[in-house]
Amino acid sequence: MDKLAKVSLEFEPRHYQTKPVEFVRLVTPRRPPETGCHGLPVDSADCNYRPFIVPGTWLTFITSLQLFSVKDPDDKKKICDNQKAIANLITEADDLFNENQYKKLYELLCPHKESNDVEILWRLSRALHHLSKHECSNEEKKQYVFEGYALVEKALQLNDSHYAVHKWYSIFLDMRAAYDGIKARITQLPNVKKHLLRAIELNPKDATTLYILGYWCYNIASMPWYQRKIASAIFATPPTSSFDEALIYFSKAEEADPNFYSQNLLMLGKTYLKLEENEKARYFLKLASLYPPRTDDDLQNVLAGALFGIHVGFPLACFLTGIGATCCYLWSYWLGKDLIEYYIPNKMKVLQEKVCQIDVRHLYISVSAARLMPYNFLTVQAGEILGSLTSVNELIKVDTVIKLAVMACVALVPALYLRSVDVYTET
Repeated sequence: MDKLAKVSLEFEPRHYQTKPVEFVRLVTPRRPPETGCHGLPVDSADCNYRPFIVPGTWLTFITSLQLFSVKDPDDKKKICDNQKAIANLITEADDLFNENQYKKLYELLCPHKESNDVEILWRLSRALHHLSKHECSNEEKKQYVFEGYALVEKALQLNDSHYAVHKWYSIFLDMRAAYDGIKARITQLPNVKKHLLRAIELNPKDATTLYILGYWCYNIASMPWYQRKIASAIFATPPTSSFDEALIYFSKAEEADPNFYSQNLLMLGKTYLKLEENEKARYFLKLASLYPPRTDDDLQNVLAGALFGIHVGFPLACFLTGIGATCCYLWSYWLGKDLIEYYIPNKMKVLQEKVCQIDVRHLYISVSAARLMPYNFLTVQAGEILGSLTSVNELIKVDTVIKLAVMACVALVPALYLRSVDVYTET
């Protein structure tokens, strides 16, 4: 038994791969002559010193079987329960993210930030990224960014073959570099692209990564001249891109997941405008304007102002709202009228009498467009103001607050005027 123990120590699992296969000769001790090798009374000469040879690697396997066989079943149960708990945690985290509950998502995952589970770490960094985009002070935003960067950097060290880790590392790398100045941010541009390309290599169908890389290319192609000068001073060959390259990634993102993000539709439209393909630009800008709101970036009611400005957006909004209201009117006139008269005739009698008293012939589209002009003007103007913002923090600037306050006061004027007219006519 001592010899067997000695041999097993020489062939620990951490050593056997680096040593050549060795053969060990073991010798069985002499058995009593009366029992023989199998406990049977045979001639003692058959039992004296019977050598056998086994490979050392086999011996390691044989001696380790006993260790596995006596493992506590409770340990396996604990491991299984832990895996189920992590899976449930990740499912709950994804549900909160889809519901845009970023604060609750952070509170859910924050107790696990010391974990070495990559799936938890990158999801926690994603929550911090979205928290940094919402209303918070500059100091809070900086704290979110640095904490998210530390978490995703740890995840990258644990597993550099996970596409989401590379994607979020590239995002936080750029956000963190922004706090060190324009030079530091430009310095990190190649690294940002490198990790985005690696993420796409690991998962070519992730639409968000394709969109981010397209946005990177668009910004490089439209980089101001002074930033190009800084890039030329930092790099022997500064990073370059083109609107054609940006279009490739935006298009791939849309192919991977059609209509997944209003901003991708918007960037497709803007990129086609840069390439002077106006028909395609109109198509994607129209899709962006009709995109149903899903996130805070989807500003449905102010998109016309953000895209076209007050001079084009205002008449466009008036025309489209007039068309929509007219379609509703015609639908009710051709179909809804008969249904209402059949099912609820008494309810509409008073309203019909008032309409007959006025009896003014007009084009409904002209009236609806005119009546909606104040609302359309305000929303388009708000869209133009919000479209010029580069961050949520600019909303609290004095000039922005004054503009929005003036618009809010102007919105009250039509209602106050109509009320005063009604009071005057009654008296």
